[in-house]
Amino acid sequence: MASSYAELQRFQDHASHCKPHVLDRQSALDHLRSMAALRYDAAPWNIWGGQQLDLGRAAAEHMRGDTNSSPFVSLSEDASQLLVSPDDDDGYGAKAIAENANELHTYTVPRVTTWTAEEIVRILEDGTENDEPSLAWVSDTPTEEREVLFLGGNLDDYRTASESNPYRKSETRG
Repeated sequence: MASSYAELQRFQDHASHCKPHVLDRQSALDHLRSMAALRYDAAPWNIWGGQQLDLGRAAAEHMRGDTNSSPFVSLSEDASQLLVSPDDDDGYGAKAIAENANELHTYTVPRVTTWTAEEIVRILEDGTENDEPSLAWVSDTPTEEREVLFLGGNLDDYRTASESNPYRKSETRG
């Protein structure tokens, strides 16, 4: 039986940099309660109503780099994988974050609060067959970095370790 918790890592410049850009005061458990209430009110064949599909779309956009209106926070199953990421994005992608962040934090979060790339693709494929004629944009969701999204504004409550970034690129002085 798999653990009900996941140990994930996040590069940050400061310990406080673990909040989403929106819904930052809504805890992970608040999100779960909200989805459960919708499930209770929805028909059995529409388990999460439209909320899961909307969150799936927001999660895919987040994983593709649009984090400004996202209720998610990015973490990684293995922070060292960001060092070999093809996501360069003009020096602001996963590799740049891994090489330039000041700190590496470890969080142990309930699995039910996490969203993996595979789960996001499944949600979008299941829920969009009539909504969107082409799901080609879903395949753009990167999986190499083993990114996992946390839905909630209280990631800090789950921090279990912190250290200076062991992968930080040393600055050369001339």
